[in-house]
Amino acid sequence: MFIRLSKTEEQKIDVSLGWVGAIIILVAYFLLSFSIIPAHSFWYQGLNAIGSLGLTIEAFSKKDQPLTWLNGVWVLIAVIAILQIIFIR
Repeated sequence: MFIRLSKTEEQKIDVSLGWVGAIIILVAYFLLSFSIIPAHSFWYQGLNAIGSLGLTIEAFSKKDQPLTWLNGVWVLIAVIAILQIIFIR
């Protein structure tokens, strides 16, 4: 069973995902910049993957192709880094 959302409700969810994604990426960058977590950590890459996924969804909903591609590739890079962390360690 699926819940049908209005266009306005969908837009609010998409914008919220974008803001949450941006905040998560900023938190990850803050933690990295102040040496709280290393760049090659699961946490840093995980935060990047989740944050950029939110931004990808929001950009896609607005049909903003450059930002959709940028953040989609960002997700891909973070996921590859996570897989390296998992399988190398």
